[in-house]
Amino acid sequence: MRQPTEMTVPLVDLKAQYDSIRADVFAAITRVCDSQQFILGPEVELLEQELAEYLSAKHAVGVSSGTDALLAIMMGLGIGPGDEVITTTYSFFSAAGSIVRLGATPVFVDIDPDTFNIDPDDVERKITKKTSAILGVHIFGNPCDISRLETIARKNKLKLIFDSAHALGSMYNGRMIGSFGDVECFSLSGTKVITSAEGGIITSDNEVLIRKLDIGRNYGAVDDYDCQYIGLNGKMSEFHAAIALESLPLMDKFVKKRNELAGLYKKRLSEIPGISFQSQDSRDVSTFKDFGVIINKNIFGMDRDELIARLSREGIFAKKYFFPIHMMKAYGNIKCQKKNLTHTEFVANSIVCLPIYSHMTEEMLDKICYAVFRIRESVIKK
Repeated sequence: MRQPTEMTVPLVDLKAQYDSIRADVFAAITRVCDSQQFILGPEVELLEQELAEYLSAKHAVGVSSGTDALLAIMMGLGIGPGDEVITTTYSFFSAAGSIVRLGATPVFVDIDPDTFNIDPDDVERKITKKTSAILGVHIFGNPCDISRLETIARKNKLKLIFDSAHALGSMYNGRMIGSFGDVECFSLSGTKVITSAEGGIITSDNEVLIRKLDIGRNYGAVDDYDCQYIGLNGKMSEFHAAIALESLPLMDKFVKKRNELAGLYKKRLSEIPGISFQSQDSRDVSTFKDFGVIINKNIFGMDRDELIARLSREGIFAKKYFFPIHMMKAYGNIKCQKKNLTHTEFVANSIVCLPIYSHMTEEMLDKICYAVFRIRESVIKK
């Protein structure tokens, strides 16, 4: 590998992402200020319409965050005490947190060690009479086995929710993620492919459910303040919607660029023993919200943590992601499945997510790959 120019490579670079639309974003914020309508106005409504069309979903509802999207969905579906929701522990903590907050029980299943996604076989094994729903997650934007999960859900008369926080712009078998299962939700927080700074989107073809969630994001109340059910304050602001609207036209460009970067990563790093990649069905498209590689310390020569530390000393910022939910301190006293999660724990203890973002240059990527190569060589030669 050739040695690239010295530079610092951040994990994400939001400034670069927004430089090209800075003037448009400022104009959009001014437009909202002039309108004096800061919530549930035309910006949110337009974003909902455009995202529903983009995702080929019949309906979309804007909310304040991806976490509130999950919470609103489960409240709208009536999930609560006595219910079990099957999901993956290899995920962001708000997924299981939303289940716990409603008094329901998360039932953790193992992941596929190649795709890092929820294992449908383990889902089937852990269905009980108390199971109310399945919560599938598209890890790093890589679509999970939607067809299997839909079949399982239909067979057992379960609700099927997809946490698509990483997958805005992903495709499953040639079809945009956004209208699968009963309902899906996305995040527009600062680390996503496009961002509104903070925000979330719920999509579904179920008009009755969407109407309920539309009310639910506003406390469960309608215009006369008569609450139809206990909701939450999960409204998306007009400011956040305006920012997202300026970003949305860049979606396809950003996803294409991330896929090109992922391809270059795989080409460069496949030359280095002890590194393997998240597998993906050839019919699918991932957003590569993150690019995770597995480090086999026995072959690579060091563990993941040491590699991250050495990269950091060279101005390259990588991270270990995710920390399994069932191993978190917050879940120490919470009743949930904590055994037989072998693949989850292996991936979580071996993965490193390398920098990837939509304005990243090939020169930056070369620096990262060369550093990984050189660091390993320094250990092997000892």
